[in-house]
Amino acid sequence: MLIGQLRLTEIVRYQIEHGWLIAPFVGDWGNLHKWFLAIPMFISFVVFMIAMFAETNRLPFDLPEAETELVGGYHTEYGSMKFGLFFLGEYIAMITGSAIIVTLFLGGWHFPWIPRRFPRLGWGLLNIFIFFSKVALLLFFFIWGALDLAAFPL
Repeated sequence: MLIGQLRLTEIVRYQIEHGWLIAPFVGDWGNLHKWFLAIPMFISFVVFMIAMFAETNRLPFDLPEAETELVGGYHTEYGSMKFGLFFLGEYIAMITGSAIIVTLFLGGWHFPWIPRRFPRLGWGLLNIFIFFSKVALLLFFFIWGALDLAAFPL
């Protein structure tokens, strides 16, 4: 709603010009409007992250993988390759969700403070590397961060 577009490239272009949606005040520290915009953007980011944790059955939303389900659930129904494909589908959903989060909130392929002094091919490869680095960091958080949160219940 803020951007007025559903095109992902336009969303990233807006973030390149106005700051990432997770922190729109970066680069324009004195603009009070952008500081107030950061509050709903951060809330929407957290809600989207929680929804992705729930969708991909990560902790604490892993009820199908609880101890009581191990003997009667899909763990005994599917063997070997079917079981592996079941979890491969969950990891593909995690990668897709991380890519969407990076595109919507973390600036997509943009990384501030990198000058455009590379050749065209080098700039494209750098953008691809930046995008997949952000996705990899989110996947690291999905896989390991949730485990750490579960180890220390509130």
